[in-house]
Amino acid sequence: WLAPFFPAVARIDRARFPSPAALATELAAAAFDAPRVRGLVQRGRMTRDEALARLRGRYISTLHLLDDEEYEEGLARADRELRSEIDYELRWVVLTVERRVGYGRAVRPAP
Repeated sequence: WLAPFFPAVARIDRARFPSPAALATELAAAAFDAPRVRGLVQRGRMTRDEALARLRGRYISTLHLLDDEEYEEGLARADRELRSEIDYELRWVVLTVERRVGYGRAVRPAP
């Protein structure tokens, strides 16, 4: 729901965060056994007012990285174009790992 108003967000985040494959490689190099990668989809709904409040509060750090002009233009456009309710979908990647035997205690995810 955010991308049409702030097109640079996806580009900025791709540069900031490693891909799942790159992160798995880094973890393996840091003495973790083969990471298990799992996708997670989170769906939600919010009102127009909730969405605008999030944007005005720059609720994600990437919004702080936009130049002022792009941020203000995107906010004004969202104010004009957002519907009364917004359905959204967040896609997460969850990696779980265990430290290899011989490198200290095994680290296991909490139940």
